[in-house]
Amino acid sequence: MKIQHIKSHQIDRDKWDACIRSASNGVVYAYAWYLEYTASEWEALVADDYQVVMPLPIDNVMGLRYVKMPAFVPVLGVFSSEILSPEIVKEMMARVPYSHLLYVFNAYNKVEQRKKVTINYFVIDLIPSIGAILNNVSSDGQVILRNVERNKVTVSRSLGVQDYMVFRDQHQQLSRSQQRTVLQQLISFAVRYKSAGLYGAYDEFNDLIAVAFLIKTNNTLFLIDAVSSLQGRAKDGLHAIIYHIIRNNAESNLTLEFPFHSKELGCYFSKTEHECQRIVKGIGWFA
Repeated sequence: MKIQHIKSHQIDRDKWDACIRSASNGVVYAYAWYLEYTASEWEALVADDYQVVMPLPIDNVMGLRYVKMPAFVPVLGVFSSEILSPEIVKEMMARVPYSHLLYVFNAYNKVEQRKKVTINYFVIDLIPSIGAILNNVSSDGQVILRNVERNKVTVSRSLGVQDYMVFRDQHQQLSRSQQRTVLQQLISFAVRYKSAGLYGAYDEFNDLIAVAFLIKTNNTLFLIDAVSSLQGRAKDGLHAIIYHIIRNNAESNLTLEFPFHSKELGCYFSKTEHECQRIVKGIGWFA
């Protein structure tokens, strides 16, 4: 296998995205457009004319260049349009040209580690019927769903980008202004190309109490962002949105993933987790 290390400007975007699109483990975070919004700089390992690829987001601290996962990118790793073996993952990992990295592989990449460190998040298989899916909802989740019905929370997928961002600013500001810019760019791009879902939850007085942003690609609904007001937390607004999404997508060839909101949302609706390996190599003071 011939592996090349190339800079972002050298990457053939069409071939790159075609690989991610056809990969059985493809994730939205690995598409070129997503990386260009989230990473200040990124490079890649490419093998066999883009049959195998590995994105490398780059950060820089006092002149030290290293691989680091950007905000809004929970996992990356090795992706292939062909069958992906552990040997290929190992070979790609060995060719990373940086001594220092903080990297999270997707759930379908297995990497040799002396001490295994993982990041887990819940996923829901939406192929079964709504009844079968709800049978896996935890007892606490069942209570939450009854509260949603009693509180008369309604959900709509008609929210605009500006309305979403205004609500977010009011109820949970991002820690850095740069992250807000990135999020708005992601939402705007995804809406423009009709791959986004901007959901709003409303109370009985039609006041907006929670919002959520998802991207649909690779037969997966990726929950990227979710925010609730105090009223929304009291009335389980975000859980109402998740229930709405499950109900409207049951019996479809889709998976719903919670990489950013696993403990507060995903855990109530699923018992299935993705286990992703986290690699820290080199000096760790910048991680």
